[in-house]
Amino acid sequence: MGGKMWGYDCYNLRQHGVLDIETFVDIGATAGDASMMAMILFPFARIVGIEPNKDSFAELNRFAGKRYHFYNIALGDGSPLYCKPSGREGQGKFIPNKPEYETYAVESKYLSQIFTDYNINTNGSFILKCDCEGGERFLLEEWDKSLGIIRKAIQFNIEIHIGAWNKKEDWNKYLEALRETHNIYIGSFLYDGKKKIKYFYKQLNGSLSDYKGGWINIMAQKRFSKDIHTNDLYYNSLSPYWRWFCTEGKVWE
Repeated sequence: MGGKMWGYDCYNLRQHGVLDIETFVDIGATAGDASMMAMILFPFARIVGIEPNKDSFAELNRFAGKRYHFYNIALGDGSPLYCKPSGREGQGKFIPNKPEYETYAVESKYLSQIFTDYNINTNGSFILKCDCEGGERFLLEEWDKSLGIIRKAIQFNIEIHIGAWNKKEDWNKYLEALRETHNIYIGSFLYDGKKKIKYFYKQLNGSLSDYKGGWINIMAQKRFSKDIHTNDLYYNSLSPYWRWFCTEGKVWE
């Protein structure tokens, strides 16, 4: 999705105000389209980028600084992953067993390890974006811990790949648990013939079994209880549009 960021805002970051987000966590940052956009939109936020590809990381790490922290690791289970290169940026695959062809190993960490090792504050307002070409399966392997973190996120974006390691039934169970705290949306393009007009999200009321295709882009938005708004400091600090969205939970198309 990274190449479509600037024209279509596929992670829907522009809906937030400049002070709404304290931390942006970019898992599968590639050369940094989403991270760069977050830097601009949230000028006071900490940006944490996770990118295993050594070439993409070298590009990304040029922007490292006081607010921007990037790490050359993969989302995984703690064991080394091995790169299967691709000719397209961001399309490389990282597999658990060393293949026969020339490659390189990269360190991996579960989501909970990433948040602990890099001191990511889950008590503040943060966005978690996860687009790591199949690596999202490791969220399911560490179900209880990863779900606990995601439930605290103001917004969670993930691209899931069906068929490689997980089935839609696996993700249906995961998303049903996440619905206790978040509204779930499916992203897709609106076309005029073959021309893409815009990217939009539609609320997921059923299950992923209703959707075809090998990958699905999902956005989960934090839901706030109406009875805490008067005294809730975070809610009262939100931009007017985001406050409206959290209250109404409307679907936009």
